[in-house]
Amino acid sequence: MDITLLGPVGVLQKKEKGNDLRDVTKVQSLLNRACCQPTLQVSGKCDDETIEAINDFQTAWGGSGDGRILPTGLTLKRLRALLDGPHLSRIELNKIKHGGYLISYSHVRPPRKYKAYLALRNHALAPGDNVANLGELPFVVDVSDRPAGNAVGPDQLPELLKQIGKLGENGAWGIDVYCTVYVTRDDLVVSRSNSLPLQSPVKPYAGELDFDVTADDSEGPWYYTMNSPGVASGTMLHEERINGVFCSNTMGS
Repeated sequence: MDITLLGPVGVLQKKEKGNDLRDVTKVQSLLNRACCQPTLQVSGKCDDETIEAINDFQTAWGGSGDGRILPTGLTLKRLRALLDGPHLSRIELNKIKHGGYLISYSHVRPPRKYKAYLALRNHALAPGDNVANLGELPFVVDVSDRPAGNAVGPDQLPELLKQIGKLGENGAWGIDVYCTVYVTRDDLVVSRSNSLPLQSPVKPYAGELDFDVTADDSEGPWYYTMNSPGVASGTMLHEERINGVFCSNTMGS
């Protein structure tokens, strides 16, 4: 969609020309795609509701709005970037105390009114879809309050593991699953990222061990291990050797 404007849209200053029919039509369509309130009739007429929707988007960034969108202004740039969607650029294993994964995505998302979610399930949600109609939301982790350069922290890891355990009949332990970042507002998808594979950890081990792993270090940090001789797959162990077994310091090893 061509989102260049010939002139300003919205509140006009004294003797200022603007609110061209084609420009207003574009802006109304963009505001609807961004799920701004109120939902607009795409008429090409700049009415009170259009100005209200412009203010709604502007105030999502904090402060007050001026009810106008300029061809080279910040509001149009933010609208364009929001609708272009986030770009998921990096998923790497990390230490559990740091959240287990280093997940990075780029985005331009207002700090208010909009949410960002990391999804594991392969739902083909498109902009405008109402996620509430799907029943159980396909989102696994709310990452709205996390920095985009490190979307998963220790507080999100328990929910991430819980959702990995729900994938398929027996969970998705030890295999790759594809992640997508969704931006939503009021249960409506505004935009979505590309998808990248995430290496799921082995299934956590809940049984007993034949030795005391806390004998040398009662506080940890503790990590997942797998396929170690004499130790059940998925045991939470320290990264150093315990009884001759070396335990990895990352989620998936």
